[in-house]
Amino acid sequence: MAFLCSVAYSQNDTIKVRSHNQTDLSEHGAYDQTVIFPQENSYEKILMNFTMGCASGGCSDWDYTVSVYLMEPTGTSDLEKFELARLITPYGSYMDGSQSSDPNDLFDDSWEHSYIFDVTDFAPLLRDSSSIRVYYDGWSSGFSATVDFDFIQGTPAREVLGIENMYPVNEYSYRSLADDENYPAITRTFDENVKGVAIKSYISGHKHEGPQNCCEWVPKQHSIAINGSNIYQWYVWKDCGMIPIYPQGGTWPFDRAGWCPGTAVDLQVSELTEFIDTGEEVALDYRVQLYSSNGEDAGTFIVSNTLFSYGGINFQKDIEITDIIKPTTKDEWSRMNPICANPLVEIRNRGSEMLTSATIKYGLEGEELSTYRWTGAMEFLESVLVELPAPDWSGVTEDSKFSATVILEGDEYENNNTLTSDFDIPEVLPGEFVFEFRTQTNYGSTNRATQSSFYIYDREGALVFENSSGLEPYTWYKDIINLPTGCYELVFKDAAENGVNECWYNGESASAAGKVQIRNMEG
Repeated sequence: MAFLCSVAYSQNDTIKVRSHNQTDLSEHGAYDQTVIFPQENSYEKILMNFTMGCASGGCSDWDYTVSVYLMEPTGTSDLEKFELARLITPYGSYMDGSQSSDPNDLFDDSWEHSYIFDVTDFAPLLRDSSSIRVYYDGWSSGFSATVDFDFIQGTPAREVLGIENMYPVNEYSYRSLADDENYPAITRTFDENVKGVAIKSYISGHKHEGPQNCCEWVPKQHSIAINGSNIYQWYVWKDCGMIPIYPQGGTWPFDRAGWCPGTAVDLQVSELTEFIDTGEEVALDYRVQLYSSNGEDAGTFIVSNTLFSYGGINFQKDIEITDIIKPTTKDEWSRMNPICANPLVEIRNRGSEMLTSATIKYGLEGEELSTYRWTGAMEFLESVLVELPAPDWSGVTEDSKFSATVILEGDEYENNNTLTSDFDIPEVLPGEFVFEFRTQTNYGSTNRATQSSFYIYDREGALVFENSSGLEPYTWYKDIINLPTGCYELVFKDAAENGVNECWYNGESASAAGKVQIRNMEG
């Protein structure tokens, strides 16, 4: 079962607005809702929570693109769409309870999954009466969409002065992008009020063209250039092996161009401030690496590049805690939870001064907190993940909450310093149990058994058990594990990153698959 996000902010008042309420995405197209957003005010942060479930008639089996747009009047009868978020539906065959006899079917009709998007920079457009569009690029029923906005009152990191699409959000052929047919450079001049500039990009590759099935199945380099020089370069590619909606049908473990089935599309933020001179014309360009003459140019990318201009940074010193990754019941981090050892949090610098140290107090809410001193280097809007030493978990109950507070000497804004999270307690096993693993059969000349390995680590990260070499194909390995009372993590790895159940993909019998299970001593 996937859980709705349960992270609380110790901040100012929050205004909640819902645009879509379990709207069935039953056929291809747009689902528009008129929304009354708050009048213009100062918001520290605006978060959009997209909750996906099955449609009334069940979930679709396929991975479809879903975008959330703010539809902005242009002064004519047309509307311009600004992309707030993009995600891909999961392979839904395991999501609607239709395969209840399948031991892999871990979901039921009430299945939901939550995605959280930071849409703070769209604040100037998210006000008064607006139209929010959920666009379902699917061809069968379907999924459902619930869209909630949280307006957290307070002071943002910087004021947004301007928002524009570099070009219309659309699906473009690889050839047209690489040849600058649909996305040539644009020229802009920023006046003296503009103190910051950034481009935020959602890019996802689709179709199956050429020998590598471009553009879904091959990484390509994309870039943002200023006056002809590439400033930011990145590969549109995403590792799908540890995605939170697990398991799925289909090819869900296989890496893809910027997305995975059931995940949000990756967001690339290109901060351009240091490369812009106010008052001077500048050429801004989005580029894609050149294609090969093998048919791959017919593949496509769905592209949105939104250009933001900003006023000055509002604080010199401001640190915030942006997420609790462990422990939490938050959907995004379900594959990394529950835990009984080291918490993991994300902190971010919202001030103009580089930060090199901070203190984090954390532990069970209402109990004595642990203290950790972070040191490092964070520029404006940079984030770091901080793994914390294990706190005292001895008083934990099912109702316990985890709390983390980041403390900075001279912090000018403390409303964003604390987060709390709900969390689940890990499963308790007997001290002696059997770990069983049946390896896969060989596939052609590939010995898939050698791709698998498994390990057990204690609370301090020390290795206490390992089976990582000499595995034979289609063989049961039954290891008796004896562990003293404590906290442990079992890690199962597959070097090919396709799991131990890809036999269906190769047209093999289901009996060729591997199997992993834990049994007590009585079997």
